Amino acid sequence: DAFYQEVTQEGVEAGLKSLAAGGTPPKFVIIDDGWQSVERDATVEAGDEKKESPIFRLTGIKENEKFKKKDDPNVGIKNIVKIAKEKHGLKYVYVWHAITGYWGGVRPGEEYGSVMKYPNMSKGVVENDPTWKTDVMTLQGLGLVSPKKVYKFYNELHSYLADAGVDGVKVDVQCVLETLGGGLGGRVELTRQFHQALDSSVAKNFPDNGCIACMSHNTDALYCSKQAAVIRASDDFYPRDPVSHTIHIASVAYNSVFLGEFMQPDWDMFHSVHPAAEYHASA
Repeated sequence: DAFYQEVTQEGVEAGLKSLAAGGTPPKFVIIDDGWQSVERDATVEAGDEKKESPIFRLTGIKENEKFKKKDDPNVGIKNIVKIAKEKHGLKYVYVWHAITGYWGGVRPGEEYGSVMKYPNMSKGVVENDPTWKTDVMTLQGLGLVSPKKVYKFYNELHSYLADAGVDGVKVDVQCVLETLGGGLGGRVELTRQFHQALDSSVAKNFPDNGCIACMSHNTDALYCSKQAAVIRASDDFYPRDPVSHTIHIASVAYNSVFLGEFMQPDWDMFHSVHPAAEYHASA
């Protein structure tokens, strides 16, 4: 998450050079949120005062302009993957995407039968975390791919990435499915359908089982996922929150006791230049 959503090809290569110069040349990298083609809702762009925090939705499976080769735009994310592997010696390049495509899902009107759904949390969840009432997805909704077309969506996305040399995906926001099951057979059935499609696509397109599960600690996701072997065992790394680091390490240690019985726990990323860097590295 070195760049948050401002990740670029140039930034990725600069990071690889910096790590190598520091004596730790990486062999594995994840291109995080920021490589996909997304747009805001038209009403937000028009200045809808009720939507102060615009939500972005996926508009296609290919990369955005930042990840197209400057002198040949037809060469997309394959360019930085090739640079990473051939010039910097990386073995594995993964990319990030949400289980729903993006945070705001797939924009309705695009392919894959996407329709607007609004997360519905239980009263107990809202009582414990009142911020759900004003969460951007709660207010603006999510474009949910039709369960009947979700395998087509994953397969076309993953096959495009695999053809570009990408070795796997980090699939985020998995727990959101448990809030979207109304009218679709319930949360468990919806989660099962999405995970079956995801598992099948990963098995087909990434022979090394290239999938990291993320934001997936809800029971539905844990027991419906049959293919993923690696799971992020923590909350996010918050570089600007100095009190978050001890609870990050403590929670991931406890979570790994359970999650480690059936998946390989991932203790998440951290910044190499940061006051808590050595703390995270030693853990």
